[in-house]
Amino acid sequence: TILRLAEERDHLTVVADQYGAPTSAALLADVTAQVVRQKQREGGDRFPFGLYHLVAGGETNWCDYARFIVSESMALDKRIKLAPDAIRPIPASEYPTAAKRPANSRLDTGKFRRAFNLELPDWTIGVRHVLQQVLADGESQVASGKW
Repeated sequence: TILRLAEERDHLTVVADQYGAPTSAALLADVTAQVVRQKQREGGDRFPFGLYHLVAGGETNWCDYARFIVSESMALDKRIKLAPDAIRPIPASEYPTAAKRPANSRLDTGKFRRAFNLELPDWTIGVRHVLQQVLADGESQVASGKW
């Protein structure tokens, strides 16, 4: 949505008081596979079963997330109208939605990191990777005439 709006608009307002950590399915799969391999190497039957939170490291708000997407897209030579500084922060109260969104959807990954001795990559790494894929896929679809 941000990429589409960045192509169409000169300015944008985005909520800046709701926080989280954007996390891709690829990160969840990679980390899960890493934990399984780690426990297989260690052997034994003492797997630390339980409920764990797993999200990318760091945190951001929707406005900074949108600015990051626009900035990274520009760095990847994506032609867009919207500049990162043309994204203005607003409170959630100025952007009513049908679904009530939490101000803080960050999850505490401390238990997971301690149990498996793993540090989770910052959310920017995953978003950067997804953007590279999305932009590359878009270019290949344009070249093949699918767009």
